[in-house]
Amino acid sequence: MAVIAVSLLLGGGGSLLLSNIDEASAAEGTDADPILVLPGQTWRYTPTFPAGLTPTLTVSASASAQPGQTATYAATSGYAKVSGSSIEVTFPANATVGKYYVTIKAVTSQPTQTAYQSIVFSVQAPLTGTGGTLYAAVGGASDPLSVSASKAATYTIIDYGTLTSGSSKISVNASTGALTVTGLASGDVGTHTIKIKAIATDNPTNEVVITVQLVIKSQIAFSSSPAAGFIVTG
Repeated sequence: MAVIAVSLLLGGGGSLLLSNIDEASAAEGTDADPILVLPGQTWRYTPTFPAGLTPTLTVSASASAQPGQTATYAATSGYAKVSGSSIEVTFPANATVGKYYVTIKAVTSQPTQTAYQSIVFSVQAPLTGTGGTLYAAVGGASDPLSVSASKAATYTIIDYGTLTSGSSKISVNASTGALTVTGLASGDVGTHTIKIKAIATDNPTNEVVITVQLVIKSQIAFSSSPAAGFIVTG
């Protein structure tokens, strides 16, 4: 089965290399199965050709429709450009959410041959998240709290702050974002900043960190004796 090698450059300067991906599970770059990207990301692709062919590449890009053979092709078009033997499509931070279309034109000489490859992108809105304050007590009582993302996501705690042995005391449901607190000790009393990463289920590069303030209080109990009471007179 064919494989592809594509890199996705992230906004912070890092990159995600997607290589040797089964074609059945990789986005096809069509209207029905577009390549998912976020504003601020760059998609890089190095097309391959039969042995002995080194075609000249140009591109044509459009936000409204797939460029056809009569469109204007150049080394740079819209968000797309030719970089050596690769194609780079850089989506700016203010890129409009929706479809974006790029067509690559490859031309050889002796003999003259021309081929076209169409690519469809779907620019997604960056994931956003909602956290809150979770109140719990050493004795095990806690008020319910769930974090949430702006679309279906998987949740993972990535930072337990100052909570000692945090992984054994607070957990998040990976699917629902519901938080559970157990096994707190007296030394845990105080406020702890918990960070939870949410990753969109349809796009592993679309993620957000959600902050929760975990406020732990002492277990409720009477700390005085009825002997401390007194008779109130007229």
